[in-house]
Amino acid sequence: MKQMHSICFTILCFFIFIRAGLSRDQTQTVYSIRIVQHDNAWYLNQMNLWEKEIKKNPKNADAWYNYYKAIRYANFNEAQFQEDKLKKFNEILSNMEKYVPQSFEFALMSYIITQCDQGGSGNDYSWLEEAYRRNPKRTETYDSFMDRYEVREPDKNNLAKFSKLWYESGEIPSFLLEYNYNVLVSADENGIIFTHGDNDTYPLWILQQVKGIRRDVTVLNIYQIRGYPEYLLRKLNEKGIALKRQQLPNGQIDTYLADISDIIYKQNPDIKIYYALTMHHRYIDFLKDKLFLTGLVNQYSPRGIDNFALLKRNILSRYRLDYLSNDWNNENNISAPLIDYMNANYVMPFMKLAEHLYLSGDEQEAVYLKKVALNLAQKVNINELITFIKSKNFQ
Repeated sequence: MKQMHSICFTILCFFIFIRAGLSRDQTQTVYSIRIVQHDNAWYLNQMNLWEKEIKKNPKNADAWYNYYKAIRYANFNEAQFQEDKLKKFNEILSNMEKYVPQSFEFALMSYIITQCDQGGSGNDYSWLEEAYRRNPKRTETYDSFMDRYEVREPDKNNLAKFSKLWYESGEIPSFLLEYNYNVLVSADENGIIFTHGDNDTYPLWILQQVKGIRRDVTVLNIYQIRGYPEYLLRKLNEKGIALKRQQLPNGQIDTYLADISDIIYKQNPDIKIYYALTMHHRYIDFLKDKLFLTGLVNQYSPRGIDNFALLKRNILSRYRLDYLSNDWNNENNISAPLIDYMNANYVMPFMKLAEHLYLSGDEQEAVYLKKVALNLAQKVNINELITFIKSKNFQ
């Protein structure tokens, strides 16, 4: 049995910062960090610039919204918002109620800031529904509706509705869908894929809901299952794993996935468990001796697996890879740099498979995979990856 444990060199899509190319004196749209990310200095600068715009015209709802987002993403981390930020958010909301109470932005931010105040655990959707009523074509509400109807108030029809709206908006670039398609088809029938953030969760749901791709696979975001244990219990129950609340782990988040995986395996060892390569290493470090690289996922197995066979199957037979070298839709999307970093996750699987193929006598395929891997690494200029690829002695 050929076994290769998971490689911990993972390219995260959540902490890559893009430097702005426009003047520091010019206001720019502050996009969600799942679309584009900048360094901290950029957000601080935009915060000051948008504050000046508000002073010029306090009835500019867009200025208030960009000002809020600049503050939100400045000094950003995954922890709960600090008290001073929450206080600032509520000051912004109070001013918006005075100057732009009928705007879409005010309704949306009323929902978001209420969620922030409640640590994200609130279940009052009245402001979210009002924002959608004011402008149903604005995509900023769609993720919250999907969370609502997938996690908190399960409703298949509404989940499908907002998945379709988001897909048809054209906001999600095709190359992000292609990447996540390859994640989804990595799983065997009835498998479970654990994910980390927005860009490796919502596209998977959308592909399942809108395109009907691999609906047998359960996609579980680590923050959602920890924040709403009833959701985890429900999703596991759908797979024939009946657990009670007190059976779920109560430990730190670092060991949570290890504990959950062991529980699932003991209940039903036939269900395959996977972790997207976008998962931060801290959440899977306790599992590293049980993880095996099989493509854009690590597969959990206490007994070991022939993961070279799975690498070959996934990369050569299941994955759609043309998009890595051809921008078929000529999108020139603002998210392209972020997706380049996500695509760097292909490098290690490609190179491990290439080495195996080369030793097996399939030199042509090995050289092709090495070439693609090098191109992906050079796009993001990660010297460690480039050096690793060039060190391999096949051309």
